[in-house]
Amino acid sequence: MPWYTTMNPSETPRPDALRRLFLWDGIALIVLGTVGLALTTLVSLATILVVGAIAAVAGVLQVARALKRGGDARHRRAPSLGRGLLYLALAAVIAWDPVMTTLAATLVVAGMFVAIGVHRLALVGRCRRLGLAWGWDALLGIMELAAGVAIALTWPDVMWVIGFLVSVEFLVEGWILVAASLAAKRLAASGTGAAD
Repeated sequence: MPWYTTMNPSETPRPDALRRLFLWDGIALIVLGTVGLALTTLVSLATILVVGAIAAVAGVLQVARALKRGGDARHRRAPSLGRGLLYLALAAVIAWDPVMTTLAATLVVAGMFVAIGVHRLALVGRCRRLGLAWGWDALLGIMELAAGVAIALTWPDVMWVIGFLVSVEFLVEGWILVAASLAAKRLAASGTGAAD
């Protein structure tokens, strides 16, 4: 039985409390994103270090899981052990040289931008042949391709890229939460007004 069917109605969060939570979470993300835009290199390094910490925890858990297996599951020990050792190796590389790891991850991001841009432009050609709308996809494909090439060409002076992307994500998510909170407030106000 799902948890929400057994919950006491007095324990369920009230809509106005959720709306306020969305508003304050949104404001916090907007502040963090704005500060992050001023400290993009620091945010890049912090992001890579968090990835390293997650990889270390995942590696330890995978290795422990592999060593704990017994009986019929022994034949599955090697994949878990291999994954765990790979996670631990990633964590060790990040801890050993977080700056170089950040630069390498930025090259991966550049490659992803180029690949997504090329793929989107290939789809644009297909959409044109089928008579479908393609303008926005073409613009996005060109922008993604240009971003990937620009990042790759300015390497290694790109320590800011990951921090910039994370900060922009915080800003966008923050504004989405604020907008959702304000829309919920307007909806609640129009709902109570209609009931009167």
